[in-house]
Amino acid sequence: METRIGIKLETRLEAMKLQQGCTPLEEEEQTSIPTLSREHTSYAIELDDERISKTNIILGGCTLGLLGHSFDIDLIPVELLSFDVIIGMDWLAKYHMLIVCNEKVIHIPYGDEVLIIRGDNYYDGITSKKARDKLEEKRLEDVSIVREFPKVFQEDLPGLPPARQVEFQIDLVLGATLVPQAPYRLAPAKMQELSTQLQELSDRGFIRPSYLPWRAPVLFVKKKD
Repeated sequence: METRIGIKLETRLEAMKLQQGCTPLEEEEQTSIPTLSREHTSYAIELDDERISKTNIILGGCTLGLLGHSFDIDLIPVELLSFDVIIGMDWLAKYHMLIVCNEKVIHIPYGDEVLIIRGDNYYDGITSKKARDKLEEKRLEDVSIVREFPKVFQEDLPGLPPARQVEFQIDLVLGATLVPQAPYRLAPAKMQELSTQLQELSDRGFIRPSYLPWRAPVLFVKKKD
């Protein structure tokens, strides 16, 4: 299904075509029955073909379906050539909707979810409310140079980098002695986890076995997630 929606911004009409953005509600979901009322004053509405249509009829209590979710809306019946519904700024403000013009995206808070409606050639989806703070974060895939060279900017490195002109090395100080410290042992569970991680790094070529009198301190920290 393809539905066209016009969004009225101040005095100009900016149109955005949504693919599968508005979905029809099932009969059991359409619990409210619109009520027809007439205003004392008429509304003058400019149509797509620049004709002026006047009406004083209001359909209150209508239901607008977006991504399978229902919203209450009052509509003015008028002949529209290119759109099914024209949504005004007052209605958008009522539901605290966020319009990102350069991305052709609308974020709609809905309970514990955030409905995401995109323009042409995009996929509409629903995200958790916990991810709302991440909507404004800059992701790595949003950088143009990263999208051009996906093989260079990989999430997980396959192995060691190629040989360079300048090799990294650590020069040891001659005559250095061990620091006196009491022996310390890891718990069996932590030792098993350390062995697993070291074996994985060794298999991928990131590290190699080394036997030195020095000890490397190891600290396990819980992740936030």
